[in-house]
Amino acid sequence: MNGNVDLYNRPILNNEDGSYSTLLTTTLDSRNYETDIPWVMNVTPITKNGKKLDDGALGEYIQKLIDGTDGSLKAILEADAKDLGLIIELADAAGKDQDALANSMGDRAEILHEISEAYEAIKKGETFDDTKIK
Repeated sequence: MNGNVDLYNRPILNNEDGSYSTLLTTTLDSRNYETDIPWVMNVTPITKNGKKLDDGALGEYIQKLIDGTDGSLKAILEADAKDLGLIIELADAAGKDQDALANSMGDRAEILHEISEAYEAIKKGETFDDTKIK
């Protein structure tokens, strides 16, 4: 994956229901932003210090990355690395079906969540149901 998130060193976000998350993922695509370069990205709204950005703040952050660069994938990744580091994966969608690519990336994000849960359980000495990992 070509992103900036350290999957092995994630802050823990305590959820209202008593559970926790280390990685929440939102799949975004360029059609919802002011850019001429088509892309699809998986991004986590959890910052390195454990703060969760709401949808509005996340959207503003992504547009700020685009506006502050030439909009290329490389420039967006570099700007994110110097700032919040929220991009998990960024894919070029030129000439591709963006919906199909977004669905595929969403599926990968779900598998990544399952692996992340298992990793956190192992770190805590807990057991986990490995049959959940597809």
